[in-house]
Amino acid sequence: MTAIKLRELAAMVGGRVEGDEDLQIEGAATIRRAVAGEITLADDDKLANELTASAASAVVVPASFGSIPLPRIVVTDVHD
Repeated sequence: MTAIKLRELAAMVGGRVEGDEDLQIEGAATIRRAVAGEITLADDDKLANELTASAASAVVVPASFGSIPLPRIVVTDVHD
């Protein structure tokens, strides 16, 4: 995957960015496998602890998701 800015990804999925819009994303992976430069997805607040331990640089979450220490793309439904 060619690097893309977080705001560009958000536009592609109809979401909004909370955090660094210019963050460069180079790939995607699951929470446990993500490394720096990658984005992951969390569909339930129960994954907040895993996100804190993840090396992911950003995350896609639903609007109902609680506070997390990562830049994120907030969407209505992460599965759409």
